[in-house]
Amino acid sequence: MTTPNDFSYHNHSYFTDKYFIYHETSAPKTTCIFGEESYNEGETVPLLCYHIICTSGIWVHTGMVNNRCRKARVYWDPHVKTFDNKHYNYHKPCNFSLVQPGLIQTPKYGVYAQFAECIGLGTCIEKIVFKDNNNTVITISVRNKEELTVFLNGKEFPVSSDTPSFMVQDGVQHPVLAWSQTGSNSRLLFAGSSNLVLEVSKNHVFLWLHPSLTDHYGLCGTSNGVQDDEFTTRSGNVVNSLTSFADSWMTDTQTSPECLTSQRFKRNIILNETGLCTLGNDTLLDLEAICRQKVPVVQHSGQVVEAAEVNALMEACTFDLCLLYSNTGGNMTAIEEYIDTVIADVVVRIIEIEADLIDVESLTTIAPPNTTIARGRPKRRRTYLKIEQKVYL
Repeated sequence: MTTPNDFSYHNHSYFTDKYFIYHETSAPKTTCIFGEESYNEGETVPLLCYHIICTSGIWVHTGMVNNRCRKARVYWDPHVKTFDNKHYNYHKPCNFSLVQPGLIQTPKYGVYAQFAECIGLGTCIEKIVFKDNNNTVITISVRNKEELTVFLNGKEFPVSSDTPSFMVQDGVQHPVLAWSQTGSNSRLLFAGSSNLVLEVSKNHVFLWLHPSLTDHYGLCGTSNGVQDDEFTTRSGNVVNSLTSFADSWMTDTQTSPECLTSQRFKRNIILNETGLCTLGNDTLLDLEAICRQKVPVVQHSGQVVEAAEVNALMEACTFDLCLLYSNTGGNMTAIEEYIDTVIADVVVRIIEIEADLIDVESLTTIAPPNTTIARGRPKRRRTYLKIEQKVYL
C-alpha cells in the first residue's frame, strides 16, 4: 500500500497536458495559469485561501488570507487546533494524516505529519508531507530545527523566492505555488491545485480550507463548521476518545520504531493528572507566569485575541516548559531561550494572521482595461487593491 512516506512517481510526460505546464507553452503576458485553469488580469483563484492576484502574468500574494476560510494548526510539542476550533494535545511518534478528502488511506491529495520524540519524552514535528496530486509530493523536513529542507518527489528543492512561483523540476512545472518569507519567524508557503494551502515554519504548520471544500477529515477535524463531530474517525464514527480518534488517522505504514512501542495519552497539565508532566503545582504556576510574558491576555499590538485561543496557548506553553524543565533539570537559560524563539514565533504569527484576514467577497471589483471574461468559466472575482502598499508580510 502506498503511503505518504513512500509515494511512487508516475511518468511526468504522460500527464503533461492535464497536470503540468511547460515553459515552452507559456500563456500571454497578462494571463496566469493555476492548475488546469487560466486567469485574466486581476482575477483570483476562487477556492484558494491565500489572496493571490494575477498581475501582469504573474501571481502576486497580497499577504492577506480569506477570512471565510477555516484554519487549523499543529505547533510546538505538538498541540492541535482543528478547523472548527477544538484544541487538544496528542503525543505519539507516528505518521498521521492532518487533512485529506474522504476516509481512505490513499486519497487524491492531503497533508501528513511525522512526529518524533523530542524534549525528553515529548514529540515534535519531524516532517510534513504535502501531496497535491499523484505526481506532486512535497516533503518539508524540520528535524534539525535550524532550517527547513524541501524535497519535491524525493529530490531536494530550493524555495528561495519571496514571490509565489511554480515548482519546476526536470523541465516540468508542477501545479503548486511555493515561496518563502524571511524575518524573525521565517516560513515557507505552499498553494496547490488541490486548493489546500499551508504555511510551515520550524515550530508550526498552519493549514487553510475554503468552506466550499467539504468532506475533509484527519487530525485537524472535519472543517464543516460543527465542532461536535471533530473527532470523526477513519471509519466515519464520531467518538469521544481522543486516542481512538487520533490513532485512526495514522497512515497504514509506519517507519518509526518509536511508533510501535509508544504509549501516550492526553494530559491536563494544569490539574497535573497522569501524563508526562509531573511537576508540582507551584512549579507549574511559575512556568505559567513565564508563558504569560509571551502569550497575550486579550489584546496584543492592537489585535484582539479570543479568550479560548489564549487559554489554549497558555496550556500548550506551560506543558512544553514543564517537559523542558524536567528534561534539563530546571535549566532556566534553556527555558528562556525556548520562550524567546519557539513560543514567541508562533504567538507573533497568530497575531499577524489575525491582522491579515480580509473579506474577499466585500472587495470592490472592476473590469481590468482591455480584457473580457471568457464565457463558460467559473465566476472569479477581479480584485484590485493598492498592492503597492503591501505586497508581502
